[in-house]
Amino acid sequence: MSIPVGVQAFAYLLPGLKPHPFAQQMNSPAARQMLWQHYDKTTKKIGVAPERTALLNELERVGQWPQIPRKLAVSNGRGDGIGLPDVGPGKVALRLDVRYPDTTFYTQAQGDDVTVAYLNRLIPPTKQTITTSGFPELDGAPGGTLATYEILANSIIEAGGKADLRHPKVCFVPSVSAVDILDFERQEDLYARVDGLDPSQSGVDAFCCSSTTTPHTLPTEELCTWLIGKFDD
Repeated sequence: MSIPVGVQAFAYLLPGLKPHPFAQQMNSPAARQMLWQHYDKTTKKIGVAPERTALLNELERVGQWPQIPRKLAVSNGRGDGIGLPDVGPGKVALRLDVRYPDTTFYTQAQGDDVTVAYLNRLIPPTKQTITTSGFPELDGAPGGTLATYEILANSIIEAGGKADLRHPKVCFVPSVSAVDILDFERQEDLYARVDGLDPSQSGVDAFCCSSTTTPHTLPTEELCTWLIGKFDD
């Protein structure tokens, strides 16, 4: 799973005597286990959380997937290597104002020391630039989407702020990961075409990708029909 690291970092700038519910989500055990890259609020570093490493090691110890059941996988993202057509790398996704003047989030681009967010809070005053190195173009990749920036923009507006929303949705679970074909550290793997590949190249017995990009976990007719059809195989 992927949540833009700039958004993760911004969660800790939201007001409240206690951690904001959004910050609690970003730092929950589930987030620390499932997110490909996690922003650590204490060290301000980006990397694989120890909880994720422990989870992956434990899965490896027990043989990954269960061995007896038939394993089927679906992806809400496309399998032809085509991602979100309007989410190019390095573009402004969301800009905030009032309490967070000039705070800007950018869609993930490749390269080293790439700015993905400029964060500015008035009270108490805090300024921070979030950069990444070695990331693929995650936000526009093929995969099931999450309305990450729309959720954030709406929460800011509801609190009396202003938001200029350019890209409401980004990739949340890449297609190659959803059907257990490839990891997605490398750009060429993240955007690989998986349609038509032999299921033996996957960790599951059969898989299906959506013909169009749809929200993560949306039970579309296309994917549900495929799953039901597998009961007769």
